[in-house]
Amino acid sequence: MLLRALLPLLLAVLCVGIVHHRGPRDPAGSANAGACPAEARRVGRVDPYGYRRELCERETPDGRRVAEGPWTSWHPSGAPSAHGEMRDGRQVGVWTFWNESGEAIESIEFRDGVPVSRPGPDR
Repeated sequence: MLLRALLPLLLAVLCVGIVHHRGPRDPAGSANAGACPAEARRVGRVDPYGYRRELCERETPDGRRVAEGPWTSWHPSGAPSAHGEMRDGRQVGVWTFWNESGEAIESIEFRDGVPVSRPGPDR
């Protein structure tokens, strides 16, 4: 079940050929309402499996693009899939994961991209 919840995040990291656009926010209202840091811009992506994500992205001095700030993904059905913060392209803080029915199934705390605790969906 955890693998299914993390699949959108894994696909975002591993998938080549992601469609990159600067489209409008989710018309139903974005769970990713946090502002991007000053050096980052908000982008949207859709992978080949239909998972959508909205994130903040900045360019590093060597030209790489890394996630920086709030990050949200949605299942192909439109239900939220994952939400959390990224710093230097790594997960930080508490991330919440939902199933395709929109029920929170797990919360995981990350430090520098490494899971350190699982406080539960009600934290």
